[in-house]
Amino acid sequence: MVILSGYAEFSYAQTAIRNGAKDYLLKPVDLQALQASLGKIIRGKEQVSAQGEKKDTADGETAENATLMEQVMAEIQESYMENITLQSLAQKYHISESRLSIRLKELQGMSFSKLLTAKRIQKAKELLADERLSVEQIAGMVGYNDYYYFTKVFKRTTGISPSKYRKGLERK
Repeated sequence: MVILSGYAEFSYAQTAIRNGAKDYLLKPVDLQALQASLGKIIRGKEQVSAQGEKKDTADGETAENATLMEQVMAEIQESYMENITLQSLAQKYHISESRLSIRLKELQGMSFSKLLTAKRIQKAKELLADERLSVEQIAGMVGYNDYYYFTKVFKRTTGISPSKYRKGLERK
């Protein structure tokens, strides 16, 4: 399986590879890169056949799980500013909370809450570059209704307050 995507997010590529993708190519697809990727896969299958080892990596359940997790990750990437929870995602995608939690930890290396926090703080850092926005406005834009809680989470995550982070950007 080769993933063709418009997203250059490293975490998406990681997830794809962990779920059996042989390559992750960005759109617009470079024809030579696609041919090289497919060539490697074909040569690999020929070697396996020549050795008499038949391994079916296109397991339906694995593909289904990969698709499900791609949908969950896309939902987190698109809805991080809303009040999303592990429970709401589990209900929406018809999977148990514990199974979803385990899969996220396996694929992303962190829990749902840490993943959500990381996305929110990443976006907050981007928004802090715009001095027209107050820190309180940014907090709301990234899913924190409580300004003080946002500053506490930001400082715990980055080691500095949002205001100090912004001042550091100004110096650069």
